[in-house]
Amino acid sequence: MKNIFLLSVFLVLLVGVLNSSTGNAQPGCEDEFKSLVDLCGKYVLKEGPKIRPSRRCCRLVREVDVNCICMSVTKEIEKLISMDKVFYVAASCHRQIPHMKKCGVIKIGG
Repeated sequence: MKNIFLLSVFLVLLVGVLNSSTGNAQPGCEDEFKSLVDLCGKYVLKEGPKIRPSRRCCRLVREVDVNCICMSVTKEIEKLISMDKVFYVAASCHRQIPHMKKCGVIKIGG
């Protein structure tokens, strides 16, 4: 029960960071990014084990514009998410991530 409470607090803080940190996003991207955080944020947080994403999360993961989402990734967000878990969620949802060297401020390729 304590872990659920802490996760809830952490997600509220994450949404607060996102609300103030998505300045690079194009119109429409910010809403898509916030939806992704709401449905999938708990699956990519650095804290805790890998958790299989929900069907609702996967449905959104398969639909989002990755380039749009990457425009919203800031240093604050980089501190909170695990790229290993991002790739795990993408693979679990049968979504290929396009080859790219960076997603926002995060370096993901050679």
